[in-house]
Amino acid sequence: MSNSQQREKVRVLLVDHTPVILDTLERMLSGYPELEVIAAVTTVDVALGRAQELEPDVVMYGFSMRLTKTVEALPQVRDAFRDCFVVASSFEPDDAGKHKALAAGMDAYVSGFELDTKLRPLLQEQFAEEN
Repeated sequence: MSNSQQREKVRVLLVDHTPVILDTLERMLSGYPELEVIAAVTTVDVALGRAQELEPDVVMYGFSMRLTKTVEALPQVRDAFRDCFVVASSFEPDDAGKHKALAAGMDAYVSGFELDTKLRPLLQEQFAEEN
């Protein structure tokens, strides 16, 4: 995260298997002047392949408890982006997704149903002392 100290904007990498979710998140985050969406990708493999090139400060990882591969990738995402603030999100009706994400070592979890109200304050709090 030290790279964000030298930047004016917090660089965000979006990873979600659903293109509509990616598009919605990208449009939502583009309205926040302190954030810059540097890429929106649909697979963990693509995110991992571009990690060094992109140098994100934040990785926003969307997963589904119904898609085993996205759940199994949680620890892989955490390990690959050790120097980033990693936020997981899912549209689960209960806390199962939250528990799974936090157990895998994610820095934070935001319910997909609350992204519009909870994500920006979380990132502002995380990066307030750096900017």
